[in-house]
Amino acid sequence: MSSLVRPLFSGPIDIVGDLHGDVEALERLLSHLHYDAQGIHPHGRRLVFVGDLVDRGPDSVSLVRRIRSFVEQGVAQCVLGNHELNLMLGKRKANNGWFFGHKDGGLVVVKDKAVRDELLAFFQSLPLALVREDARIVHACWQPDMIDMATTANDTIEFYEFHAFGTRLGLAQRADLKPWQREMRLQNLNPVKVLTSGLEVQAKSSVEIDGKKRLLERYPWWQDYEDAEFCFFGHYSLPFRIPRDASRAICVDYGLSKRWVGSKKQFPHDEYRLGAYRYPEHFVVFDNGQLVEQHVHAT
Repeated sequence: MSSLVRPLFSGPIDIVGDLHGDVEALERLLSHLHYDAQGIHPHGRRLVFVGDLVDRGPDSVSLVRRIRSFVEQGVAQCVLGNHELNLMLGKRKANNGWFFGHKDGGLVVVKDKAVRDELLAFFQSLPLALVREDARIVHACWQPDMIDMATTANDTIEFYEFHAFGTRLGLAQRADLKPWQREMRLQNLNPVKVLTSGLEVQAKSSVEIDGKKRLLERYPWWQDYEDAEFCFFGHYSLPFRIPRDASRAICVDYGLSKRWVGSKKQFPHDEYRLGAYRYPEHFVVFDNGQLVEQHVHAT
């Protein structure tokens, strides 16, 4: 079996942000990028997806099948996101009832076990990171020690469970720890969780997300990133107006998922978008056709 850290395509690539079940946004973007229906570009460019293909948007099943067809044809690559990981682990969340056969705000619902197995098999085939000499792709967070561990692993669930078990074993001996400290260890000591959902620290204030009080908050690891290689990631769902040029670690999630509550649009398209970062040219093409140049820092 293949390592969970694999070689990234050589040559020019288009790195696509979190899609969250929005097939129409993907089709618009591919048209602006000049890819055909099979995901082939006239000048040999190739697509790379940063994960979080599912949940929130209207049709996760069709979206996953579209990406899978590109990957199987060798014209695209994709890394695993935390939303796919939740489905692999059987974790029911506020936005993934569609996968478990529950009606959820008009989303396309999976009622057939064969379809669930089909999607899970594709998720299981995905790497946690893609690397080449000048660039890296990960869904949420680049941590060298975690990447090193993932390089020696080849099964995402086994890798996840091994580290989760070890952490729980250690926590059983630590009755002195506060709830947030225990939760932080379960997050930050598991390579699969770090690479797909990032590092977390104690929350500065009480925040409730999807009806659950959060003890932790996301740590902006990219502010400390100083490596020469460009690192592209998603996950953090930032509006497109937020500057991306403060570091060589670049978030390509422009908040597409925030357009949706179930199958209904929540925010205007101009605020939250789907974008593709064209590398090595360093500009972004959005699903509305707008092109924005990125000013990158020299090493």
